[in-house]
Amino acid sequence: EKTNQHIDHFDKETKKGYITKTTKYDVHTGRGSGPYQQLGNLHFRTVIDTRKTEYLASRPRDFITKNAIAKEIVEEIRALGGRFLTKLPKGKVQELNLEGVDPDLPVYELTEEDICMEKTKQGLRQKRKDFLSGLNGTNDNESSSSVPQEDSHNIPREV
Repeated sequence: EKTNQHIDHFDKETKKGYITKTTKYDVHTGRGSGPYQQLGNLHFRTVIDTRKTEYLASRPRDFITKNAIAKEIVEEIRALGGRFLTKLPKGKVQELNLEGVDPDLPVYELTEEDICMEKTKQGLRQKRKDFLSGLNGTNDNESSSSVPQEDSHNIPREV
């Protein structure tokens, strides 16, 4: 659970915890290349890929199965010591004035559980068409033959 996750700073007034030291298993929420390239996010996508077939094979409205798969992924990340983190805007960090924290360095807070689940389910749905075509051994961007048409007449045929 979120209460067992390591927090670097606790604000008694807001009763919120803040993180300044991330681990290689932390998943950074947000968009762009910053979060995308984090080690924890790379690992997160690897874990998602191991469960994607199962998720996509479930019925479209089978939310019980889909939620269970997403929850298991979130729990797997947390079992490794990973946390789902949301980076605070610089203005918010300066406003908090956390003792011993350089306001120019990134500060994170734990992401709400519903957002962790939604991020996980989005990852499971992402690139669905590409993933499924890869399983079937086809790619929509290529013709059915791997040989260019103009060279096909030069290939010896087996008799």
